[in-house]
Amino acid sequence: MGKPRGFGKGHKSPSNDEHHGAQLLQQALAIARQNFEVGRYSQAAGVYQHLLLRWPQQAEALHGLGMALHLLGETGERAARLVGQATRLKPDFAQAHYHLGLILASQQRFAEAVPSYRRAIALQDDHTEAHLSLGYALEALQQLAQAAECYRRAIALDPRFAEAHYNLGNVLRVQGAWKEAIASYHTALAVRPDHVGAWNNLAHLFDNQGEAQQAVACFRQALALAPNLARLHTNLGTVLEDQGQTEEALACFERALQLEPHCAPALWQMQLCLPVLYCDPAEIPVWHARFSRNLEALIGRTRFDTSEGREAALAGASCQVNFYLQYQGIDDTALQRRYGEFVHRVMVANFPQWAHCGERPRRPGAKIRLGYVSSYILSHSGTRWVLGWLKNHDRSKFEIYCYHTGQEVDGATEQFDRTSDIFRHIPESLEAACRQIRDDGLDVLIYPDIGMEPKTTLMAALRLAPVQCGAWGHPVTTGLPTIDYFFSGEAMEPDHPQRYYTEKLVLLPRIGVCYTRPPLPAEPAAREHFALEAEQVVYLSCQSLFKYLPQYDYIFAAIARQVPRAVFVFVAHPSPHVSGLFEQRLQRAFAASGLDSRNHCRLLPRQSYTGYLHLLQVSDVFLDTFDFSGGNTSLEALAFALPTVTCPKAFMRGRLTYAMLKVAGIEQTIARDEAEYIAIAARLGRQPDWRRQIAQMLAERSGGLFEDRSCVGALEQFLVEVTSAGWSPPA
Repeated sequence: MGKPRGFGKGHKSPSNDEHHGAQLLQQALAIARQNFEVGRYSQAAGVYQHLLLRWPQQAEALHGLGMALHLLGETGERAARLVGQATRLKPDFAQAHYHLGLILASQQRFAEAVPSYRRAIALQDDHTEAHLSLGYALEALQQLAQAAECYRRAIALDPRFAEAHYNLGNVLRVQGAWKEAIASYHTALAVRPDHVGAWNNLAHLFDNQGEAQQAVACFRQALALAPNLARLHTNLGTVLEDQGQTEEALACFERALQLEPHCAPALWQMQLCLPVLYCDPAEIPVWHARFSRNLEALIGRTRFDTSEGREAALAGASCQVNFYLQYQGIDDTALQRRYGEFVHRVMVANFPQWAHCGERPRRPGAKIRLGYVSSYILSHSGTRWVLGWLKNHDRSKFEIYCYHTGQEVDGATEQFDRTSDIFRHIPESLEAACRQIRDDGLDVLIYPDIGMEPKTTLMAALRLAPVQCGAWGHPVTTGLPTIDYFFSGEAMEPDHPQRYYTEKLVLLPRIGVCYTRPPLPAEPAAREHFALEAEQVVYLSCQSLFKYLPQYDYIFAAIARQVPRAVFVFVAHPSPHVSGLFEQRLQRAFAASGLDSRNHCRLLPRQSYTGYLHLLQVSDVFLDTFDFSGGNTSLEALAFALPTVTCPKAFMRGRLTYAMLKVAGIEQTIARDEAEYIAIAARLGRQPDWRRQIAQMLAERSGGLFEDRSCVGALEQFLVEVTSAGWSPPA
């Protein structure tokens, strides 16, 4: 006989047993809720299980048991099944829909969680936590615009909802809206000053914007709140390393490893850390040997036979790149090969699906799909020169794909977009970029600047196209077994250059690039703007300070002894610490020659591009650096007919300016050694007539350095050959 379904006319009154049972149910539910609310989830689960033996279809008990199991660490289907059953028995149970979404999201089932959150919101629109959680799920699915709207809705419901401001900041940061993201983090911190995540992410944003001191301050605030969080020590160490505060950075990495011995980012950075600037030549071989020794130790301890080992290796490789190794003036070919092979193993272990790439079958006459990828598809020295290749490719033969994997964009990014057939901005993740490149089915992929930052180095360690090439945006061999060819200029390389490359070297005509001549500024420059005097002989040397090795500091003082009115103009490093170390080196070098560096040296703040062009206009002589010469900067100096002094060294990276002068037919300012470099520079300073003569020759002859399309034709001919039928990778 069925039980009564309700009360009222036409129905029997409930029996005493039924009434007593209802009371027992409510009492038991109250006990279970009390246990749940104070965190006694095991006791709550026991009560709910007991209830379900008698009332197996009781929605609140099913929901409560599912949530208790979830909070006790249940990782299987049971918790989701129980809560899902509650929502089917009671479709208007908003909290059950919301909690089902939480359980699914905790299992990374974000696409399944979204409908549950939406149903909870439909039933209870003022459910701020549901809006927040829906935003998080959409963010995980890369639906960033929708995620941001969810966070904004949660903020509208509760303006003091710190977590919603924080999550909105995270989305804005990924979208590149950095100012808005900073404002969101500040709002979150105004509500919750102890929000460690907001301090951490705010620090990252300041670091990305070149505000390192503010980044350090934010990381220190986070560490004051969570001193035992290893990743905060690692993050602080990373910024300090970039700022040239090497010893402080190493102390941070060491502290992180004390707290978390298997913290791969801290381990990799501690082992492979290099100074930004050296104070003494004797330091260079010590740090070089340390890097080599620690690399071998890192290789030896890395394990690929467990998922934990593979993931740790990827985490370590993702935060470290051996950029500063190439600024020591040493032959790094063998070390680059060792490092490249190691990174390749890390990437193949984590992404075996991208370890190999078969040749893409092409119909006769079909265009070659040619891709360029970098995190610096903007006005950056490593990639700006690539625009000449892109603009002059034969579109009847090539279809051009361009992939920008970095966050920042500028006017040059728009130029890359306009000159590409397909332009993709994929800053979110390495995997997203790799997947897109493979899906596009390229024939050839060119990395202009491998080694500048981790992401493209890791991508280049995979096989995303049948033919993969590097180029001189970062002018050193990549060491990667996945890079088949390296493009250089025939005028740049020394004799027998292949010995310095792990790739097959391809020499393009002349300097190998089709460079656009920089425009003259609309307004003329004035020396007063840079606190320079009309009577001074201005020697401009504006390379990044890490290109200046301490063994060459004496050269500036030696020139000054012969040219009393000489002033050497440098451009500061983003780090005041690095700039300060460089100034101390100059002080020592000039003092050793009986001179005061303050009378001869100017360290100007970093300039806008227009400001830099003005600086070229007001200078008399351009001094190239030793061992790692200027690239874009030298081309721009020559475009302004600025007499340029250089001394070629053993490796291509020390011969770029030499090649430019050779191509222009101006060999009078190419020195054979340091003594001749000093003599040429001093003569240019003492003899203004000779200086004007060299400048006139440059004005007449430098045109061949710009808009040189011969290298593009040679590049295309090579690419046609390597993608033709029967091609095989170089031995």
